[in-house]
Amino acid sequence: MKSRAIITSVIALLMIGLVVGAALANRRITDLQMQVLELTQKVQARDALLTLEEQTRCSKQAENFFTVDGHRVDEGEDFFDHYNVKMKKCITVIKSIKFDSKSGEQLIFRYSLGRF
Repeated sequence: MKSRAIITSVIALLMIGLVVGAALANRRITDLQMQVLELTQKVQARDALLTLEEQTRCSKQAENFFTVDGHRVDEGEDFFDHYNVKMKKCITVIKSIKFDSKSGEQLIFRYSLGRF
């Protein structure tokens, strides 16, 4: 009888240990899931900020390239820029409208430059 009571007590203690261990494991999983969510939000915020910084840099580089290269808006030229997030490239598109005095035709040139 005594050994049976001891075995029952040991089994009860083991079961209590398993229940407590499972509860602690569930708590740890919940904590880790919260950490993953917080880190994901931080990474997304950082990526958005980096993208905004790259777009700003792209815009400044495009304007600088346009003016330094001798292009002028008042001479029928214009430009726009686009930062491609997937390619991590700044693209500058320059449009130039010229009039060919010999043929009387209007010529439109467009070219794009991949930058940084």
